[in-house]
Amino acid sequence: MSWEVAAALPVAANTAYQALTDIGLKPGETLVVDGAAGGVGTVPCNSPGISAPP
Repeated sequence: MSWEVAAALPVAANTAYQALTDIGLKPGETLVVDGAAGGVGTVPCNSPGISAPP
């Protein structure tokens, strides 16, 4: 992994986490990620089981 990718990954992960927190997804609901080819969309697709805090 290059230094550039390593530096960008936490930014994408934090953006995805913040978006999941803001939408208020509840257990059992389904999330559709449109455009999962980018950094922000890739994180939730590659991290099943991540849940937002209560």
